[in-house]
Amino acid sequence: MLTDEEKRELTRELNGPLKLIRIPLGKSHEATEFLKGLYRGGNGRFDPLVLINGNPVIEEGTKIGVFAEIYDKGGIVRIGANCDIASHASLNCADSHKKVLGLSSEIECKPITIGENVFIGQSAIILGGTNIGHHSVIGAGVLVPPGDYEPYTLFVGSPCHVKAGYYRRTVLEACQKD
Repeated sequence: MLTDEEKRELTRELNGPLKLIRIPLGKSHEATEFLKGLYRGGNGRFDPLVLINGNPVIEEGTKIGVFAEIYDKGGIVRIGANCDIASHASLNCADSHKKVLGLSSEIECKPITIGENVFIGQSAIILGGTNIGHHSVIGAGVLVPPGDYEPYTLFVGSPCHVKAGYYRRTVLEACQKD
């Protein structure tokens, strides 16, 4: 249980200029529930602790877990309907390494497209230049390399192993039963 002082500190940090929130050690669940309570009355579509930068297109029915990050620049991130993006997942269209190294004066941004009915596991990372086909599954902790991927693909492991079409038969058979 959070102490009154911990609640006051969380509230101060949430309303502070940096929006940096330090969670008390061993109390992440209690702190998350407390912070959610501060946001009651919001739009309710996504958890208040989801970080969305820019204006990504996120279709209806998509769920995004706490502490997930979606970074969009200019509307180039698109997420299809009925996706499930787990906690701590990151979709980031920007790559600033060339700018930091002095090799470019600009941050490079590339589109990200996620098809419908895609599951993105906890702490997975999707980089700019990635197009994921519908009905695909990205396992927890997977770093998906940029590229075009067909529907029904499974992404697992580190480094990422891509199993194209892995779920095709299973999903199509399930659809025929309905």
